[in-house]
Amino acid sequence: MIPGDSKVPHSRPTIVPGSVEAVTSVIESGQHAGGHVRRLFETELCLRVGARHGIAVQSGSAALHLALLALQVSPGAYVVIPTYACMAVLNAVTACGAHPVLADVDPATLNPTSNTIQRAIEREGLAARDVRVIVVPHMIGSPSPIPDIRELGIPIVEDCAMALGAELRDEEVGAWGVVSVFSFYATKMISTGQGGMVITSDEEIAARCRDLIQYDNREAWGGTTWNYPLTDLACALGRAQLPAVDAFLARRRLIASAYDDFARRRSVETVSFQPDAVPNHFRFVLLCDDRDGTQHLLERDGIETKPPVYRSLHRYVGGQPDDFPGAELADRRALSLPIYPSLSDHEVARVIESLGRAL
Repeated sequence: MIPGDSKVPHSRPTIVPGSVEAVTSVIESGQHAGGHVRRLFETELCLRVGARHGIAVQSGSAALHLALLALQVSPGAYVVIPTYACMAVLNAVTACGAHPVLADVDPATLNPTSNTIQRAIEREGLAARDVRVIVVPHMIGSPSPIPDIRELGIPIVEDCAMALGAELRDEEVGAWGVVSVFSFYATKMISTGQGGMVITSDEEIAARCRDLIQYDNREAWGGTTWNYPLTDLACALGRAQLPAVDAFLARRRLIASAYDDFARRRSVETVSFQPDAVPNHFRFVLLCDDRDGTQHLLERDGIETKPPVYRSLHRYVGGQPDDFPGAELADRRALSLPIYPSLSDHEVARVIESLGRAL
């Protein structure tokens, strides 16, 4: 590390003016959980995404679990998920008692495709009609080819945990699936510390979601419900940040442009995007021949980097590496650089300078 320079973290939340006042106002109101502020946050994110109903919950994981339950994913059902994804996706499926069908990804985009999903279904000896749901993440904030995947005729849960503000065919992601889920974890596009939301335009699905988190004061018990609602305290922090999303996106584009310029000059491969997609630059990912060595050299300079996914899911459940060549390649090569709105120009220059030495 250069003397006098502190460590550049991989992620850091951006606090906007008014955040403290928004949370303080809720504290002083005495209504800390499940009230007016939560409903406002739900409405405001729906307006941005272009959907009718939002249900704010305690995490992105809770949002995905709730979405699957609302889509009546029951024990023994088949749910397709990409193997190159966060463990939370697998956990949500198994929490429903469902069977995960793991699909490979395109190593150039890190996203699943209709072809990788079709091959996964066939590898399990299934037909499309046997699959209850496909969970399609927009990895690193880069939209997946959902229009192609919809051709398979299977309901889609759009995983927008990393993708707030990304666009596909001139529309923000979040309204392409029958249900979408968002995350507001501390590393995400906006942060409520922990938090998430289910978004849908389907009235019946929204009603099921709300019923599933109505965990008390019921006339009769009709099955397990979940204490998932997000607090008004957290929603106040989220509401304060929502108006800043466009500014966040602009800052991320500037940083990504600086990294892109470096990558082109040095002929370093980076993740590619669909022609009809506008990424939000949630992550900037290099594809390195010596990923671990590059990461070590950057760490020595005080630059924290991470693989976008800690380990592909098929490695946990006994999947054969030969069935997932795209994910295996991503596991070996993908390295995510620091990129977030509060990253200073000086810190961006440090990352680029360190990369130059490392490569």
